[in-house]
Amino acid sequence: MGAQGQELDGRHPGPKSDPLPRRKGIMNGANLEIGLASATLLIPMLALSAILITLVFSHQMPNNNSTYTITGNGTAESLGAAYYVDYSATTLVYIASLSSTVATLLLSAAMVLFSYFLASKFAKQSDNGEHHQLPSPYQLELLIRIIDGRLMALWSYLLYLFGSKQKRIRVPPVLLQASALMIALVILVGLINLADLWLHLGTKSVQYLAMRPSSPYGFTPGRGLSPSCLSNPRRDTPTPDGGIDVSNPADCIIFRGDAAKHTTLANHSEFIRTAGNQSDVNQVFFDNGLAVLGPYNPRPDWDFEATSFGSRTSCRVVTSECGAKSNTGAQVFYHWVSNYKCNDTAGLNLTGNFLALMPDESGMPPELTGAQNGDPEWQTQTGNSLQLSQYDMGFQYFQDSAKQQQIKVVYSGFRPDTPQLNWAVVFKLHLNVAFWNEKNNPSGFPIENVTGELDPWASLNLAYNMEGGANGILSCQTNISEVLYQFVNGTFHVKDTRPPRENASIPFVSGIFGDWAYEQLHQGLQLAVVSATNPDDLAAGFASAYDQAVLSVPAGVMQPLPALNVTRRVVTQVARVPIAPFFTLILLNLLFAFIGVILTVMAASVLSRGQSVKDAQARLSVAAVVAESFENPALGDDARNTDELYAERRGKVTRRVALGKTENGGRRFKQIVIKSSEESGELLR
Repeated sequence: MGAQGQELDGRHPGPKSDPLPRRKGIMNGANLEIGLASATLLIPMLALSAILITLVFSHQMPNNNSTYTITGNGTAESLGAAYYVDYSATTLVYIASLSSTVATLLLSAAMVLFSYFLASKFAKQSDNGEHHQLPSPYQLELLIRIIDGRLMALWSYLLYLFGSKQKRIRVPPVLLQASALMIALVILVGLINLADLWLHLGTKSVQYLAMRPSSPYGFTPGRGLSPSCLSNPRRDTPTPDGGIDVSNPADCIIFRGDAAKHTTLANHSEFIRTAGNQSDVNQVFFDNGLAVLGPYNPRPDWDFEATSFGSRTSCRVVTSECGAKSNTGAQVFYHWVSNYKCNDTAGLNLTGNFLALMPDESGMPPELTGAQNGDPEWQTQTGNSLQLSQYDMGFQYFQDSAKQQQIKVVYSGFRPDTPQLNWAVVFKLHLNVAFWNEKNNPSGFPIENVTGELDPWASLNLAYNMEGGANGILSCQTNISEVLYQFVNGTFHVKDTRPPRENASIPFVSGIFGDWAYEQLHQGLQLAVVSATNPDDLAAGFASAYDQAVLSVPAGVMQPLPALNVTRRVVTQVARVPIAPFFTLILLNLLFAFIGVILTVMAASVLSRGQSVKDAQARLSVAAVVAESFENPALGDDARNTDELYAERRGKVTRRVALGKTENGGRRFKQIVIKSSEESGELLR
């Protein structure tokens, strides 16, 4: 049998049905709803923040002794304001992005909590007859949609608020407050999204250089002297200069054969290798003019400190100050031109002739005391105690820093309590003028065109000799010290220096006083001359060569010492998390959760003031408005929840809603009431 019904205007009730049994009580479930909304609002934001903080700080790389990371091209950059996390950057970014996704979904939960406060205020204004504070039907529709957490409701509200004043009435407080909170939450969600984007763009995988303390077995970069080298040397007879004899420092570095001519360095081969930068044990490093004996090719992934010995030599070219003249023009064959006599400006007590540098077959300098080669005007100036060898160079050592008191006897006069060598070198190089032309005058000129007006070596403060080479004099000072040095990222650096302990400088001095280093010093001198463009370059170049030789002489007897501090440089692929966006996101998440706490407290507070708050709050919903429009109004008198506003949810006969046509061709809601469920066969299931 077909169903029979009657069309009803949605604004008017239909024929009365059997009266529904009335039940006492009001709506319940407020506590559960507030609890669920609060948990929905708080737990995700707090959990995501806690997870991010835990991952970052539990996997954070230690940066208390690391100062940079390694970029893709192998260069170093400062750590900067970021956390370096031994965790996947992709995973961290994904977890962070959940904050922005979840925050958008939680708007409705926040508005549910706030709806209790709005409902309480709405009910109070209604009870007090504050009609001007109540919303119009259109405003009520906006209020319900905003409470429902719909973003487009804000757009409708803003169009209404800033639209024509002739088409709206005064906005009631409940609508203002609801929209204000909704706008604030939308702004907060937008900031969370921006912070998430900021963190996403700033977080990347980098190579992090971690510094890990290490104690590598057998790593001995330090250099020291054995106890025998530090013991007091024999003093069979006092030296004429009042010093001590450094020729026999407990036979530490000097190996003595059956005769003096067999005296040589202990482990001479290591000296040669170290001086020539060919050793696989020792290496001389330089830092701001200080040469230090260290290990060969230390590992670049180890940073360490160690102790050793250092030498710092400073020189200046004083050839012209010593009156040396160039053999040019008509003077080229006059031997007296080779004389030199240093004045006070040179700061040297040194007089002689460059021709006396080369010893004869007996090993002694030639006797140049009278006229030679028919030249009665030339005579040798004497009075030096130059240390000579087969090379055209001689060293004069002085007992004082003013370089006035010459040390007359080799290996004597040195005072170990002041480990400072004051010395001068007189040299004669056989570099002909063709070399000078190639270096300084590419246009060239033949040697026979050299006149007294042209001095090719003047730019280096050297004198032009008869062979076309250069004569010169350098005044120098050398200080030997004990050094604390460090290697950081493969870079050598002197950390501290101090005077050597008693007798510690003797092996260096006794070795350099001998003739073992003459070949290396001569090569260093030649290299300094051919490389220099001015006297300062020449002086600095030979000073470095002398320091290299001084430190290389005892290299063969040096004892390896362990490093004082060793840290291993370990490169790890980590996530670089910038601090600013990370904490911005965390703070915004916590702010969202804090707002949730405030809304929860507000909801619980108004709920404790009266039981009718839930009834009022339930009416600020689409469900309640639909029930009021289409259901029997009596159902709302005793409904304990929103479902009971509907007859269907109570197991009662329900109405049907239709979209009927109007006379103008439009549509409107209409209700159909089923007369008898038994007659129509429409039993409520």
